Amino acid sequence: MFLKLGLLFLSLFISQMIYADAGWVKIPEDPTIVRLQDNFGRCTGTRISHQGHILTARHCFNQCLIAGQFVQTEILFPSVGWQSPKLYKFNSENPAVCTMNVDGVEQELEVVFASGGFMTPSEQGSLSVSDPQVYDQLLESYFLYNGDYAVVKQRVDHPTSCRAVSTTAVEANETIYYMGYPTASMGGRPEGYESDGESLLLSRGHRVVSMAENTCIDTQSSTLAAVLKRYDRPEIFLSTIDVLPGASGSSVLNENGEIVAVVNSVYSPRVNMYQHYCSGSAVAVGVERILQHMAEEDFPAQDVFDCEM
Repeated sequence: MFLKLGLLFLSLFISQMIYADAGWVKIPEDPTIVRLQDNFGRCTGTRISHQGHILTARHCFNQCLIAGQFVQTEILFPSVGWQSPKLYKFNSENPAVCTMNVDGVEQELEVVFASGGFMTPSEQGSLSVSDPQVYDQLLESYFLYNGDYAVVKQRVDHPTSCRAVSTTAVEANETIYYMGYPTASMGGRPEGYESDGESLLLSRGHRVVSMAENTCIDTQSSTLAAVLKRYDRPEIFLSTIDVLPGASGSSVLNENGEIVAVVNSVYSPRVNMYQHYCSGSAVAVGVERILQHMAEEDFPAQDVFDCEM
């Protein structure tokens, strides 16, 4: 019943998608989509169980995890001093509890599962230049954006609506959707690609197979090979949906309304994403990788994904 309700909300508005890929349509609140807010910014999450579990991006909780000492810190290059990139390892034996505003109500959320480690965006950029070999090793270990996902648990008094995940692969050019709470865009974007910063928006797009399809990339650039090495990976789900900050943690949905990936970033070189849209720039982590990671850690996925998984 709960899943069907969520799917109904999606199907009612897909017919309104009058724009081409990535165009946004303002829709009413959906019971499976939550707005997450703290002092550092906003994210979006999707309910994945009747018991209050929410799937989102791990970086939405970075500040809480670091400040609350819920992670172990390792200095990668001590000789560099304070500028040295730091590696933050998530400590699953010490449950993290973070205070977050959930749909307008401040409450505590428990981080029950997160990818194995992370670095801040600025540290990632610094490391990719200072030591590409170490950066590649971390990439292979899913410590960077290709491992940016988390499951948090909200205390609920009654069963909640939720969405199922799909283990069926989405092929290239297949239509996908996402619903999220992106922050406000700025002037210059075409009609249908604007956000007021408050509304729940529905976007349509399709999966792409390479970051080379990003319309903002200079295919003649000397750095193209490094970009493709970074993003053209099997665990990364690239698409043409339009992503702005605030939409991090949104679930990518197939045409059945099932979760196939989790949005965590966008690659839009040489342009201001608030003013311009780069087709093919959205970066997400596929559900297959999340389930694989849970299996590797002997984490019972069925306990958090219980919407007819």
